[in-house]
Formats: sequence, C-alpha cells, structure tokens
Amino acid sequence: MRVHAHADAERAARRASRVADMGPALPCADVSGGRRPSAPRRRATAAGVARQLWPAIYRRGAHTRVGLYTQRAHLRAAFLEGLVQGVLALNEFVAKKTMGASDLVITALVMAQPISWFFSSYWSNFLVGREKRSTFLLFGLLGRLSLFLVLAVHGGIAFAAVIVFATLMFGSITPAQNSLFQTNYSVRERGRAFGLSTAWQSIATIGAAVVAGRLYDHDPRMYRWTYAAAALAGFASCWLFYKIRFRGRHRSASPALGPGLAREMTRTLRSPFAGSFTILRQDRDFRRYETAYMGYGLAYMMLQPVIPIFLVESLHVDYSQASNARGLVFYCMMVLFSPIFGWMLDRSGPVKLSTLAFLMLAFFPLTLTIAGSVRLVYIAFCLYGIAMAAVNVGWTMGPIHFAGTRDSAGYMGAHVALVGLRGLIGGPIGMLLFRLTGTARATFLGSAALFLTASLLMGSLDRDLERKRSAEGRA
Repeated sequence: MRVHAHADAERAARRASRVADMGPALPCADVSGGRRPSAPRRRATAAGVARQLWPAIYRRGAHTRVGLYTQRAHLRAAFLEGLVQGVLALNEFVAKKTMGASDLVITALVMAQPISWFFSSYWSNFLVGREKRSTFLLFGLLGRLSLFLVLAVHGGIAFAAVIVFATLMFGSITPAQNSLFQTNYSVRERGRAFGLSTAWQSIATIGAAVVAGRLYDHDPRMYRWTYAAAALAGFASCWLFYKIRFRGRHRSASPALGPGLAREMTRTLRSPFAGSFTILRQDRDFRRYETAYMGYGLAYMMLQPVIPIFLVESLHVDYSQASNARGLVFYCMMVLFSPIFGWMLDRSGPVKLSTLAFLMLAFFPLTLTIAGSVRLVYIAFCLYGIAMAAVNVGWTMGPIHFAGTRDSAGYMGAHVALVGLRGLIGGPIGMLLFRLTGTARATFLGSAALFLTASLLMGSLDRDLERKRSAEGRA
C-alpha cells in the first residue's frame, strides 16, 4: 500500500508541476463520485482554463535567476531593434516609389537578408569555442551605424548598396544571439522568453512602420531622417546585448577579437563551411529538418521581390496602405501569437511547430492570388503574420534544440548557410516566373505548393522522432 501511495503522490506532484508551469492555478472539473461532468460544466471548465492560461502566456517569460537577468536587457534590445525593422520594412517601397528603382534593384534589396547568412555562417563556424559578446559591438558598428550613410546617397542603386551592406554585416550577430539564448535561458523557459521578446519587438515595428509610412506620404524625402534614427536605435540595441554576461563555458572561452585575429580568420577562410557540412553529414535528423526548411525558404524568397511590385503595379497601394499591411497588420499578429508559439515550442519542440507553421503559411500566397482589393491584402497579411510568428520561433530555436549541450554556433552556421543558398536562387526564380507568365499569381501558386511540401517533410520527421522516442522509452 505504501508503494502505491508513494506512486500516487509522485503522479500528483508531476501534475501540480505542469499546472504551475502554465501560470496560476487552473480550475478543475467536477469528478466527484467518478461521474463524468455535464457538458455545460465541461465548457465552463475549458473557458476557465483559457482565461487563466492566456494571460500567463503573455505575462510570463523567463523564470530562473539568470533568465530574468537576461530577459530584462533582452526585451529592451528587442524593442529598439523593432524600431529599426519598422523602418527597414519599407525598403522596397522607398526604392520603388520614391526613387523609381528597377526590378533588379528591388530583387537585390530583398535578397540581401538571406545572402547575408553566408557571412553569418562563416562567422558562426569561426565563433565555435570562442567568446561571442564582442560580436554585438563589432557588427553593431558595421551593421547599424552604417545606415547613417543613407543621408549622403542619391538614387536607387546607391540606396540599395547601403542597405545591402548594413544587412550583410548585421546578419553576423545571429550566432552570438543564439549562443546567448542557449546559455542564459533554460530549456523550459527559452521559447516563452523568445516569444515575449518578439512581441515587444513587433510592437515597436508596428509603430515605426506606421509613422514612417505617414511621414513618406507627407514628404517622400523624409526617409533620410528615419534611417538615421534607425541607425542610432539599432546600435543601442546591440550595446544592450553586449552588456549581458554569458554564463557557463563562454566565460572562459578564447577571445574572438584580439591578437592573431587576422591569422585565425584567414585559416578559417580556407574551408569556411567545413563545420557546417560536417554537422549536416553526421546529424541525420538535423539534415532532414534543414531539407524541409529549404522548401519553405525557397517559397518565401520567391515571394519577396514579387509582392511589392504586385502591390504597387497591380493594386496601386500608397505608402500608408503598404505600412498598414507590412507593419500594422503583420506585426500585430506577431505581437499576439509569438508568445503563444513560444509556449508551444517549450512543450512540443521546433519540429512540430514548424510543421504547423508551413501549413498555415501556404494560405498567404493562395489569398494573394484572389486579392483584387487592399482589404483582401490586409487579410492575407494577417494570415502571413500568424504563420511567420510560428516560423520565427521554430527557425531561431531549431538549431539550439538539435545542438543539445554542444555549442549551438556550429549548428547555426549550417542553418544560416542554407538560408544564403536559397536566397541566391529563390528571389530570381520568383521574379522569373512573374515576368515569364506576366502575372504574379504564377509565383504565388508555386510558393504555396512549396510551403505544403515543406510541411509534409517536417511532419514526416516529427512522426519518425516520435517513434524513436517511444522506442527509447520502452527500452
């Protein structure tokens, strides 16, 4: 009897722990006498759970001592970076509407972000086993303060050159950020902390994009000053990240910047992606994860150069409408759903979350194919924002998940190298389909098919991982 009582007590403790992790105490169903509760009682119980759970998701992020210390600076840095993203969200519209830039310039602008991951991948592999804090300072200078150069340039090509350079440099901060999340947040709080910071960043992005759109409608030349303000906010964000102390092994890691830096970087340049290839070759599950993300990424990149041209040439949107779609609508969904998907990640992992994200994302281009008004565009961007909130969490946390206790910089290097590869080919494929067929709908349908394929591939990986865990549990 004592054995059974002890087992019952352990099960009760585990249930209490799971409930406590979700927030305040949740109402329980009436099971007195072993009878099944009535339907109204079950509905009331479910409503009570929802009322308790949703505020907890939005209110709680980190809960460990180190996690709370990190989150305080992380949230402020995310908000400041959100201001930058709000300004950058209108890059293509500034180039197209104010400067009359060509399709080639627009394609270069939207390809800059994914191509920047090539350098980020090299820097990721270089940083394995080295300290990473100095990365925030170095690439904050190069990737954010360089936006001040917009004040001095004229014409679409020069404007695109500044944006592309800043984007290429700033992408190298990603491996340092991921290592910070890996070391300073525990597994049980990482998704929620990242989701909460994304919500803060999205709130800032909404405000900045809407204000910038209104300013450009009033005077298109105001873009110079918005980019100067973005430069200051972006560097302040990097400075806040730089001030956060890494815990664990990163405290004693060899310095990334110091004597012998040029020699070490030259040595690494001889085989810049060797570490990434090794990880992909040895870790089959991670390779399958990246294969699914390759399908998603190609579809995503096919859309990026076509959407602004479609909105301007086919629907004749103005700056305010563009900022409403890409700023207000999209990032409102990011604010609402990022904490929810962060909570889901902590419980189900990045594979299951990405399966759902890719499936939802297919409805974005499908909605655009029937969009004949700005109202339908807003609905499409609403779906887009919900799906990308899930993608953002799964994409960022996936390499950390597969790295386990190893340095995640190497896994992130492989992850972002493949982003650069699909960035090179996805944008041109989307633009080629658009111009060959004479309609953006061909690109939209092709990307929807790729999103669905990526969801099927990720779902297959999820089922295999479930079977593997079940077999290990029985063993």
